Amino acid sequence: MPETKILLSFAMADYGAIFVKELRDKLLKAFNYFDAFAVYMDNVACREQPSQSGMSMPASTDQKPGTTYLAPDMRGQPPEALKDVEKRKGYFPIGAMTPLWDEGFKKAMSEARVMVIILNQLYMDSKWCMQEWEQFSAEKGKREEFRGLAVRFEGEKLSGKPINLDDVDQLTFNKIPATTGLGSSFISGRGKDTKYLAWTISEPSFQQIVEKLRPHLK
Repeated sequence: MPETKILLSFAMADYGAIFVKELRDKLLKAFNYFDAFAVYMDNVACREQPSQSGMSMPASTDQKPGTTYLAPDMRGQPPEALKDVEKRKGYFPIGAMTPLWDEGFKKAMSEARVMVIILNQLYMDSKWCMQEWEQFSAEKGKREEFRGLAVRFEGEKLSGKPINLDDVDQLTFNKIPATTGLGSSFISGRGKDTKYLAWTISEPSFQQIVEKLRPHLK
């Protein structure tokens, strides 16, 4: 498997996954990377192996290594939302789960030159994101050349367990409203032209990320 260059760490909620998917695609183009694992986004990487889909995730005891399980991600939705589109709150993505998710993430981290952290309150509140941060800190202790870049947003204060950003590059940007462009089956089912408000960053902001990463990718 080709080597990971950039590792992405983020909270999926509040359109975080949509933003990071856009960021990943632009980073692949900016650095002329052609492999799916070069800019590692876990829920994209796990789709590179055989998958099995359904309306709900199987119990962990029924999951098999080497298989990715796909099902609607109903976190934050009322129980009846899956069958009744009128009860849905916004959109829900298709979730992906694999028994070896953490092993794949740690392998990518062991190869990566830099980890980009989308650092917001949702990240701080997620036990999985905090696990990734702790793994980052441990890896950085083993490899001095391993770097971190925290992307933050104007007006967003962080609370929770303190994290040490002393040796991590930081950039702060304004969020720009953006429509997802996703179809009705992905969002609300109320019309094929439905779009939902998400967020992104400006092109000059993206270029700042590229320039921060470039020295670490030579």
